[in-house]
Amino acid sequence: MHLKSFTRADWLKVGGAAALLVSSFLAWLNITLKQGDMVRRGTANAYDFAFTGAIPVVLAVSVGAVTVLLAVARVPRRQQPWPLVLLLAALVAVVLLMVRLIVNPYDGTDNLEQYGGSVVRGVGMVLAVLAALVVFVGALLAFLEERRGHTDELSDSQQLQWGAESSPAPVTAPQAWGMPATSAPAGSAPAGSAPATPPPQA
Repeated sequence: MHLKSFTRADWLKVGGAAALLVSSFLAWLNITLKQGDMVRRGTANAYDFAFTGAIPVVLAVSVGAVTVLLAVARVPRRQQPWPLVLLLAALVAVVLLMVRLIVNPYDGTDNLEQYGGSVVRGVGMVLAVLAALVVFVGALLAFLEERRGHTDELSDSQQLQWGAESSPAPVTAPQAWGMPATSAPAGSAPAGSAPATPPPQA
């Protein structure tokens, strides 16, 4: 694999996917439960949440894996609209992780707080959201670059077509002198040739 074939967008996608994979094993939640004089502590990671944890990780890692395969030409680029597919996958991953971070960090938070417990977002969840945003930015840049290249190809082809249509017709010598082009009468000798001599009489 040649690293020179990687663009800035590719590095963002692959790096963000790797960071998200690492953060998925860190603590996403720090849970504390008090029972009398006893205090129990526990943690949860991405794989304790299927829809808003494991699925976003799989989507982001898939974006990074497909990016590497495209860079090493293991996956043909022209058969599928890969920039758009990767952009949508990264967007879904970001949305699901934001739901987990902002809306619903843990389903049993209210019940735990009634018994003196607490649920605090862990560093793994925050890093996962940031890594997913990096993947999304890389996918967006790759999509915009692909659209810009497609637009340039269309403009070049249109210029070639317009140039072929607007090329002037060849101009004959009389037309160049301002005289109308006339066709020679039938049986006449071409211009510049010697007149035909009559056959000798007997």
